Amino acid sequence: MASHKLVTLAESKLKELGLLAEERPLPGLLAACSGGADSLALTEICCLLKEKWHFRLGVAHYEHGIRGEASLEDAAFVAAYAKGRALPCFIEHGDAPTYAKEQGLSLETAARELRYAFLRQICLEEDYQYILVAHHADDQAETLLMRLLRGTGPWGLAGMRLQNGNILRPLLTVPKEQLIAFCAERGLSPRIDATNFLPQGTRNKLRREILPLLTENYNPKLTEALNRLAEAMEQTRDYLDKTSKQIWPKYTRRDRHGRLELSTQITEEHPVMQHLLLRMLFHESAVNENLHWEHYQEILDLLQRAVKEGATVGQLSLPLNRRAELAYGWLSIVGTEDKPEAFCLKLGVPGICRHLEGGWTIRAKVIDSREKPAGDEPHKFYCAYASSMEQGLTVRSRLPGDTLKRKIGTKKLKDCLIDAKVPRGERDAIPLVVWEEKILWAAGYLRSGQLPPEGASKLLLLEMEMDSRADNAKKRLT
Repeated sequence: MASHKLVTLAESKLKELGLLAEERPLPGLLAACSGGADSLALTEICCLLKEKWHFRLGVAHYEHGIRGEASLEDAAFVAAYAKGRALPCFIEHGDAPTYAKEQGLSLETAARELRYAFLRQICLEEDYQYILVAHHADDQAETLLMRLLRGTGPWGLAGMRLQNGNILRPLLTVPKEQLIAFCAERGLSPRIDATNFLPQGTRNKLRREILPLLTENYNPKLTEALNRLAEAMEQTRDYLDKTSKQIWPKYTRRDRHGRLELSTQITEEHPVMQHLLLRMLFHESAVNENLHWEHYQEILDLLQRAVKEGATVGQLSLPLNRRAELAYGWLSIVGTEDKPEAFCLKLGVPGICRHLEGGWTIRAKVIDSREKPAGDEPHKFYCAYASSMEQGLTVRSRLPGDTLKRKIGTKKLKDCLIDAKVPRGERDAIPLVVWEEKILWAAGYLRSGQLPPEGASKLLLLEMEMDSRADNAKKRLT
């Protein structure tokens, strides 16, 4: 029977992911069910597998508030189905049209965001480990064609994955017609969403107009062909992912504030690997988001120009409120709102001050001049101790117009930091130790050229410690 084949297929996919194994605890699975043929078939298959494997299974339905009474009837249908099979059922009523308007999104995108947010929340609250969705072979074909029309790279052509985080698609290779036949065989009467038949939205137009046209006139097995392409590109993506992870440590580091940076030396790699390393950087720096292919190319153009022309700094505005910053051979992705907050702390002598957000601690104490070791260390500062220091020092962030005394004359602090090759994104986070309104030390980077007279028997010692995020930061005192 067809039903047996689909159940066996779904079982094999879940086993492939390591979810169904007798020697391991079985996870809790949450089936997203709209009431349509696809998701109803998926939920029914999960029910049949549950009888064999005895895992926890729940049903979740998000009512988007788009189709009025029909949407409410869909929710009631799913609730009745779940009750008939003694399954926990979670239903949420939303307002996708209002959300779309407020966020400036298409209705389709707004509905998807709300739906997945609801599903993830149920997983957290009810302790389900995975979300199962009913994307199938026809959905995969539509996705590839849509990405081709919009413009995409190799990773876009890999289409949807069997697993994306805790989201699973065990029916991704199954044609829709088989899911409809399965429902009929099981005596199920799926709900029909009339909005799927409207000539509105990119996916609906592809489904109702473009795919049938291409299938009829150019390739009667177009859906199969697009799915084969997705499978081939998925295998390519897996291979390149493994390769990129092997060389990732060679080109990355974290700065003193824990921010991930990528070396401009990636330009020596093959262009495909350059793109992939950039994708990894953006993914790690932007909360699981990704850019379009052309944006990665713009960043690569920035890096290649910098290497060719010897440029030391540069930046590029990106979508998702992000910015690419290039500084002295290292690229980072920062949020446009990531500028550190100003700070001003008192430091007693002796005393300690800590800045949790900056990840540093500065200690001040007085030592005998004979205790000072030869040579300088970037994270230690010495100068003759003056009695007026008993009133304490100030540790603050930089201010407009700050200057630093040099051995000859005075120079703007900004210019001093540029000369010291301090990345733009780090300058506002540097703790400045100030005494009598003069900057003594830009901690870890620069010291004043005019200090209390030497020859004193007592010295002021300042020591800065960074937290573990800065273990690999290598700074030079100028």
